[in-house]
Amino acid sequence: MVVDSVPGGSKLLAQMRRLEWPLAFDVADLDSRALRSALEYALTEEARELARQTAARAVRDVAEVRDEFLGAVGARSIDP
Repeated sequence: MVVDSVPGGSKLLAQMRRLEWPLAFDVADLDSRALRSALEYALTEEARELARQTAARAVRDVAEVRDEFLGAVGARSIDP
């Protein structure tokens, strides 16, 4: 679960939206009911599997951005 501490959202919330992470909240919109519901879901096996899938997608996205950047600056792709 992610709570962006900047009302209106900022970098953190934008990143979670890009990853389509459903448990991302703007502090200005969060209430105790939504927080409790999100926490209950976060503790399920379904949420754990979604977290694994989201992490794998994030790794792929970062690799794509790295390769695009290196291509744009004329460098060859390198493994980290």
